[in-house]
Parts: sequence; C-alpha cells; structure tokens
Amino acid sequence: TKLFESKNKRGGVRGVTFRHIVLDDGYNPENARQNYLKFVNDLKIDIVLAPFGTATTQESFDFVKDNKLVLLFPAVTESGVFRNAQLKNIVNLT
Repeated sequence: TKLFESKNKRGGVRGVTFRHIVLDDGYNPENARQNYLKFVNDLKIDIVLAPFGTATTQESFDFVKDNKLVLLFPAVTESGVFRNAQLKNIVNLT
C-alpha cells in the first residue's frame, strides 16, 4: 500500500494511479465469483494482483475473460491451467 501511495502522489505510472483493495473469498469459489463481480461492477477494477487458489480462480475465469480483466501472477497450484499462450490477460511470474 505504501508503494502505491508513493507512486500515486507522483502522478502514478504513466498517469495511471493505483488502489490496493483486498477482498477475502475464504477460498470459496462462489465467494470468489462474487468478489470479481464487485471488482468489475462496483469498484471498476482492471487488474487483479495475485489471485490465490486454483479452484477460486477457475470458478471466475470465464467472467475474467469476458470482462477483459488482467490477472497478474495468479497463485495457483495447477499453474498449467493458466499457462496458455491464448490467454493474453494472464501474466505469470515464470
């Protein structure tokens, strides 16, 4: 959060400012889906940083694709599921 605040005070990165918002899904796929709905519809989020869990990420993935959300560094154990060159909106660490 401090990093985002510091960057935002200087105008963001290339004019884009950041918000650090944490929503807990309790590792429940339905809760995760509801959180993604809130990200898009209420909070107007474009990028999700490090979503956690294969089951919760898979549950919401069609919604993520349809709404053109970017997932940065998803923390999933079955990482092969999200390592597809066709999935342009997912950025993996390795």
